[in-house]
Amino acid sequence: MAENATAFREGNHPGYEETAWKGLEMSLDVLAERGIKVVINGGSLNPAGLARQVQELAAQKNLPLRVAYVSGDDLMSALGPDLASLKDKLPPHLDSVNTDIKIHTPVLSFKSWASVPLVSANAYLGARAIVQGLRHGADIIICGRVADASPVIGAAWYWHGWTDTDYDRLAGSLIAGHLIECSAYVTGGNFAGFTEYAPQVFVEPGFPVRVSGIRGAPPPPTTKVAIFYQGGFQSQILVNSTGYGTAQKYALLETQLRKKLKESKIDQMIDLLEFQIVGIPEANPRSQLASTTYCRIFAEAKTAESLMGLLLSFSDISLQHFSGFHAALDMRTAIPKPFLAMYPALYPQDSLHESVTFLDGTGTLQRHTMDAGHPPVYERLEQRENYDTASPTPLETFGPTQRLRLGTVALARSGDKGSNLNVGFFVQTPRAFAWLRTFLSSARMKQLMGEDWIEEEYFLERVEFPGILAVHFVVYGILGRGVSSSSRLDALGKAFADFVRDRVVDVPVCLVKGQEKL
Repeated sequence: MAENATAFREGNHPGYEETAWKGLEMSLDVLAERGIKVVINGGSLNPAGLARQVQELAAQKNLPLRVAYVSGDDLMSALGPDLASLKDKLPPHLDSVNTDIKIHTPVLSFKSWASVPLVSANAYLGARAIVQGLRHGADIIICGRVADASPVIGAAWYWHGWTDTDYDRLAGSLIAGHLIECSAYVTGGNFAGFTEYAPQVFVEPGFPVRVSGIRGAPPPPTTKVAIFYQGGFQSQILVNSTGYGTAQKYALLETQLRKKLKESKIDQMIDLLEFQIVGIPEANPRSQLASTTYCRIFAEAKTAESLMGLLLSFSDISLQHFSGFHAALDMRTAIPKPFLAMYPALYPQDSLHESVTFLDGTGTLQRHTMDAGHPPVYERLEQRENYDTASPTPLETFGPTQRLRLGTVALARSGDKGSNLNVGFFVQTPRAFAWLRTFLSSARMKQLMGEDWIEEEYFLERVEFPGILAVHFVVYGILGRGVSSSSRLDALGKAFADFVRDRVVDVPVCLVKGQEKL
């Protein structure tokens, strides 16, 4: 949404997702014929605009469809146009309720800026307006920013006639909504154990899913609001090395470039400069590519001119390079581009003005707007749990061990959530879980992260899910200011689990070699 916000305000983007419009355009006749109701969050920044377009098309086709849209998520008028003007009224950071967490320094750096132009600010709405719309006859409801599961919650809430306090049922629809939204991620995509199955199974993975035992509770008094602002400019210069002395070659490159930047004082204008080494050359390589690695020079600065200075300095040393220096001829990533930074915040639910608006038959006039109200009861969230196992099993009781990759016995998956990264490890037998929950402590996890763990900047949270034989971690701060501004090559955190599974550890022999196939 934030990526299109400026273009939308300048009249260069419709504000809604084109794929949402195309999907509705192609299916409108079928929806009317079969009486299918649709709730879609493709309205993005302009749900009213998409609703009008759909209603106008329905009128042209003489289809008796009532179209409505949800509003109340856009908080630009409340928080903008400049974050700096909010001062002490800036909403608290999403993770601020946990006093153990160190909010990563770059996340709060904008507080010292003289001006912080806001790009977008959208609260994550629930399903109340959706339910109101469906109960009052809407056939198609267009949403902007709602929680990922809200369309499914709203549809199920309406269909089954639940009340505000049917928490277990509502929680079930929330889980269903998240599973539907995750699509193939739930049915086999991103599955670490795919090598244990025939390859064709994962060409279009569609394994069935069953989830049960879900319990609910009243909602918290706050919701999340995603605040995006102009973070500055980014660029990355990609350099290749082949063969021997790779570490020394890249070290020489870094020394040369930093010297040039210091001489020109450009180093004082660059906020972030990282030299990231990607890969190691294969021993006795089969080909030149097998012997080739990357150095990713990643930089951020307030101005594009500063990063153009970086590129110029790089050009100045172009003929002083190490032996075997080369790079792709396409240098587009080295050209500075603006990037968005995110500040995830907490916002009082009672301060939201969520509503649903019905359009008339032509889509040009609003028929009426209905307020969605607020939940009747809130329940403040408790402190998040964080613990090592309460019932460790002495590791020596598992017998002899062998140096193997952790992934030999444990599956895992990982991903992003704002500045943070989630990773869960799971096994398939109670015996293996007894070992995993004992072995994979918080201290061990930090050790396995190796150079990626920065004690003074990150915070690690650990919990267990014995029902699914899993140990779960949240690494707070590792993604910086979030996906759109993270310096990590794996900005979405999807490969982090595979990295940790690749670490060699002492694995009990009883858990491998066919005795417990994982």
